[in-house]
Amino acid sequence: MRSLFLVLMIFVVPGSAGAQSSSVPHLSDYVGTYTDAPGHTLEIINGDGLFAVLDEAKYPLRPSGMDQFTTLTGQTIPFLRDAHGNITGYQQDGKFHPRVSAAVTPEAAALAYPRPEGQENYRYHPPADLHDGIAVGDIARSGLGTATADAIVRGILDGTYKDVHGVLLYLHGRLVMEEYFYGYNVQRPHQLRSATKSVVATLAGIAVDRGALTGPGEVVLPHMSYPSYAHPDPRKATITLGDFLSMRSGLDCNDHSGTSPGRETVIDDTPDWVKATLDLPMINDPGTKAYYCSGGVAVVGRLIENVVHTSLPEFAQANLFAPLAISRAQWQWNYDLTNVSYGYFWWRPWLNVETAGGAQHVDVIAAQGNGGQKIYLVPQYDLVAVFTAGGYNAESTPPNTIMAKIILPALMAAHPHDKR
Repeated sequence: MRSLFLVLMIFVVPGSAGAQSSSVPHLSDYVGTYTDAPGHTLEIINGDGLFAVLDEAKYPLRPSGMDQFTTLTGQTIPFLRDAHGNITGYQQDGKFHPRVSAAVTPEAAALAYPRPEGQENYRYHPPADLHDGIAVGDIARSGLGTATADAIVRGILDGTYKDVHGVLLYLHGRLVMEEYFYGYNVQRPHQLRSATKSVVATLAGIAVDRGALTGPGEVVLPHMSYPSYAHPDPRKATITLGDFLSMRSGLDCNDHSGTSPGRETVIDDTPDWVKATLDLPMINDPGTKAYYCSGGVAVVGRLIENVVHTSLPEFAQANLFAPLAISRAQWQWNYDLTNVSYGYFWWRPWLNVETAGGAQHVDVIAAQGNGGQKIYLVPQYDLVAVFTAGGYNAESTPPNTIMAKIILPALMAAHPHDKR
């Protein structure tokens, strides 16, 4: 099935170097499987550079010295060698992580290149009809044309748009393009990261439709079972579902602040994310100022569970995924609840599109996650565009560029009088 999924993953590895070869090492020296943590492994692969792969997520390693590499976040990773010059592992914060094998899994190896050698030539073909309720069509008969598909795929294959794993375009009620790269395919699930916030918001809307919640004005604390909260403040009793969905709870929760007690890295280390979030001090009146707060997503998730009297994954399967013909075996829910135009866990950005008549702004609705996970809704052109990608922690976002430089210009040319 054409469905998308989430996993949460972090990669960090520094330390100190050991024995080194007298000659410049080959990147292939470091390829292999390493112990990352008890019961978990990390793989190093070599493509157009060295990468670490952790839980299917790829992170670049930049050479910064003999047997030493640096991550995108600036952390130094030294590798160690034995007396014979063989790599034995790496160190992190003084802890040794041994290399357990020189082999890597096929899935990790496939992340080195967009497609295997010999498959670089591309010719558009309509998506396969899987009889799954999703109608398919031919992009040549749409407002996009085969030139659009050719430009997207060519840019991914030649490295212009790096680490894009999947592109699906649903135009005028039909799936007209479906292409996968880096070892992914229609059967293989892909993590969604923070795009899952938009799924949680959708479940909140379903709970409202079912009558379990009255709407955005529903006050949250009466539906929680905690006897008390730290930092008592009468304003906490007025926080609504809409405040959390718009990330304007008033709690000191800001993932983008290194000092906020409610930032994600702090909340993640607590035994109960919901309680930890609600225990935070109030710094603003609810509904006034917005800060990106992942802890608020956990609160909304628990609210839904408490009013529908079932777990969030079970509620999602029965009320969202099953109606979309997505079976329980086709998705994973690895999420335990233990200052933009951002609204209700969906983004409301615009894309700047260069046209012959000058730059134009196109408003979109989007679910977004780290690495380039994107679901764009463009009502103006009756388009849904889905991208999965592996540019984790990178500054550039290739799907934004593909939308602004290829897809939207083609639609705007096909509909020159549509200025909505």
